[in-house]
Amino acid sequence: MPKRLIYTCLITTAILYSCQSGSTEEATTAPEAMQQAEVQPLSFRSQTVSRRSSYCGQSPEACAEATITYLEAFGGSEELRQRINKFLEQNIMRLLLDYNPDADTSAVGKKAAVTVAEAFVKAQEDFVREMDEIPASAAWELQLEVQPLFQSDSVTTILSSYYAYAGGAHPNSYISLQSFEMEGKKLRPADIVTDTLQLKQMVEQEFRRVREIPTGQHLSEAGLFLEDNQLPLPQEMGLTAQGLSLYYNAYEIGPYAFGATDLLLPYPQLHGLLRSKYRPR
Repeated sequence: MPKRLIYTCLITTAILYSCQSGSTEEATTAPEAMQQAEVQPLSFRSQTVSRRSSYCGQSPEACAEATITYLEAFGGSEELRQRINKFLEQNIMRLLLDYNPDADTSAVGKKAAVTVAEAFVKAQEDFVREMDEIPASAAWELQLEVQPLFQSDSVTTILSSYYAYAGGAHPNSYISLQSFEMEGKKLRPADIVTDTLQLKQMVEQEFRRVREIPTGQHLSEAGLFLEDNQLPLPQEMGLTAQGLSLYYNAYEIGPYAFGATDLLLPYPQLHGLLRSKYRPR
């Protein structure tokens, strides 16, 4: 998976004074304006935490491995940076509840990734320890990679890719997409487009095209779990360099066998619907 070369930014401020005949006054540039001008662009540092179970040295069939590649935001406005970092930490810590419902989810930064990786490995070790012999389902695996998918003057989009096998009938995976405006607010569909009903119509048209479902056929007849045969907007969507990316994870609108659905509405198609601040320049 691609790695990102990240740089760390320092913010400096200065106040200038000038002396004129008989009076002293501040320079015309206010300190706040200078701070704004000298704020460095938002950037990210990527780090990886890996853990392996104690059984890995004994048998590959009993090995559990957890690898979490996470981000830490630098630069940008303080509010944007803090909100993104909090979102990233919460995204990681939510995984902990899968293996310990009573866990403390307050860990931050690198500690969040370490906590989740170690909890996953411990859960597998406890599982194997309770067995009389090593079961075929003992080779557990967890992979989480978080990366900046897109950055512009008005928006930043974060992509999280998750895969885990923990002894069940099949592995589970999902994609998470979240866009932030530069003030730090998480963008919802209504923040991105002027008409969410029109967006739903466009999404359904693209969904039918990708899934090869004829226009006259009810979506429920294709095996989807829908109320009133209405396709909802996916939980995961975000702005990218190409347009609006939309992702239906497995189980979101259908059975596991139906799988995930990845859609893209290009900017030219969205031009009249997209709010002006998010249109490419």
